[in-house]
Amino acid sequence: MTLTAQQRTIVGLVRGGGAHLHEEGWKVWRHPQAGEWQASTEEITAHLDALEVPYTVSIVRRRQSSRSAVSVAGLELRVATSDLPALLRWVPSLQRQIDALEADRR
Repeated sequence: MTLTAQQRTIVGLVRGGGAHLHEEGWKVWRHPQAGEWQASTEEITAHLDALEVPYTVSIVRRRQSSRSAVSVAGLELRVATSDLPALLRWVPSLQRQIDALEADRR
Protein backbone atom coordinates (compact mmCIF):
# COMPACT_ATOMS: atom_id res chain seq x y z
CA MET A 1 0.00 0.00 0.00
CA THR A 2 1.30 3.45 -0.85
CA LEU A 3 1.68 6.33 1.59
CA THR A 4 -1.10 8.14 -0.27
CA ALA A 5 -3.52 5.26 0.36
CA GLN A 6 -2.51 5.12 4.02
CA GLN A 7 -2.94 8.87 4.30
CA ARG A 8 -6.46 8.59 2.82
CA THR A 9 -7.50 6.13 5.53
CA ILE A 10 -6.34 8.50 8.29
CA VAL A 11 -7.95 11.51 6.58
CA GLY A 12 -11.17 9.49 6.35
CA LEU A 13 -11.11 8.90 10.11
CA VAL A 14 -10.72 12.62 10.74
CA ARG A 15 -13.38 13.76 8.27
CA GLY A 16 -15.81 10.94 8.93
CA GLY A 17 -15.86 11.38 12.69
CA GLY A 18 -14.18 8.06 13.46
CA ALA A 19 -11.54 9.90 15.48
CA HIS A 20 -11.83 12.65 18.03
CA LEU A 21 -9.57 15.46 19.11
CA HIS A 22 -9.36 16.11 22.85
CA GLU A 23 -7.04 18.07 25.10
CA GLU A 24 -4.94 14.91 25.51
CA GLY A 25 -4.59 14.45 21.75
CA TRP A 26 -6.21 12.61 18.86
CA LYS A 27 -8.09 9.40 19.73
CA VAL A 28 -9.62 6.50 17.84
CA TRP A 29 -11.52 3.76 19.71
CA ARG A 30 -12.17 0.42 18.05
CA HIS A 31 -14.46 -2.45 19.00
CA PRO A 32 -12.68 -5.84 19.12
CA GLN A 33 -14.45 -6.97 15.92
CA ALA A 34 -14.15 -3.59 14.17
CA GLY A 35 -12.38 -5.11 11.17
CA GLU A 36 -15.68 -6.60 10.06
CA TRP A 37 -17.23 -3.18 9.31
CA GLN A 38 -14.50 -0.51 9.62
CA ALA A 39 -10.74 -0.10 9.68
CA SER A 40 -9.34 -2.28 12.44
CA THR A 41 -6.83 -1.24 15.07
CA GLU A 42 -4.17 -3.25 13.23
CA GLU A 43 -4.86 -1.43 9.95
CA ILE A 44 -4.79 2.00 11.57
CA THR A 45 -1.57 1.32 13.49
CA ALA A 46 0.07 0.00 10.30
CA HIS A 47 -0.87 3.24 8.54
CA LEU A 48 0.40 5.40 11.41
CA ASP A 49 3.66 3.40 11.44
CA ALA A 50 4.13 3.92 7.69
CA LEU A 51 3.39 7.64 8.05
CA GLU A 52 5.80 7.81 11.02
CA VAL A 53 3.20 9.19 13.41
CA PRO A 54 3.90 8.26 17.07
CA TYR A 55 0.96 6.74 18.95
CA THR A 56 0.02 4.58 21.90
CA VAL A 57 -2.58 1.83 22.17
CA SER A 58 -4.47 0.98 25.34
CA ILE A 59 -7.46 -1.10 26.38
CA VAL A 60 -10.47 1.08 27.14
CA ARG A 61 -14.01 0.11 28.12
CA ARG A 62 -16.89 1.95 26.46
CA ARG A 63 -20.64 1.66 26.87
CA GLN A 64 -22.33 0.17 23.82
CA SER A 65 -24.78 3.06 23.68
CA SER A 66 -25.84 6.01 25.78
CA ARG A 67 -28.85 4.03 27.02
CA SER A 68 -27.01 0.79 27.69
CA ALA A 69 -25.36 -0.24 30.93
CA VAL A 70 -23.30 -2.85 29.04
CA SER A 71 -19.70 -1.90 28.29
CA VAL A 72 -17.25 -3.39 25.83
CA ALA A 73 -13.48 -3.43 26.08
CA GLY A 74 -11.84 -2.16 22.92
CA LEU A 75 -8.59 -0.62 21.82
CA GLU A 76 -7.93 3.11 21.82
CA LEU A 77 -5.20 4.58 19.66
CA ARG A 78 -3.96 7.96 20.78
CA VAL A 79 -1.62 10.49 19.23
CA ALA A 80 -0.48 12.75 22.06
CA THR A 81 -0.92 16.50 21.71
CA SER A 82 2.86 16.90 21.53
CA ASP A 83 2.92 14.52 18.52
CA LEU A 84 0.11 16.20 16.56
CA PRO A 85 2.56 17.96 14.19
CA ALA A 86 3.53 14.53 12.80
CA LEU A 87 -0.16 13.84 12.11
CA LEU A 88 -0.78 17.34 10.70
CA ARG A 89 1.86 16.67 8.08
CA TRP A 90 -0.48 14.08 6.56
CA VAL A 91 -3.85 15.57 7.60
CA PRO A 92 -3.59 19.36 7.32
CA SER A 93 -7.38 19.70 7.68
CA LEU A 94 -7.00 18.61 11.31
CA GLN A 95 -5.68 22.10 12.04
CA ARG A 96 -9.26 23.46 11.92
CA GLN A 97 -10.25 21.08 14.74
CA ILE A 98 -7.15 22.02 16.75
CA ASP A 99 -7.94 25.71 16.33
CA ALA A 100 -11.57 25.16 17.40
CA LEU A 101 -10.47 23.21 20.48
CA GLU A 102 -8.02 25.97 21.45
CA ALA A 103 -10.73 28.61 20.93
CA ASP A 104 -13.08 26.65 23.24
CA ARG A 105 -10.42 26.67 25.97
CA ARG A 106 -10.24 30.47 25.95
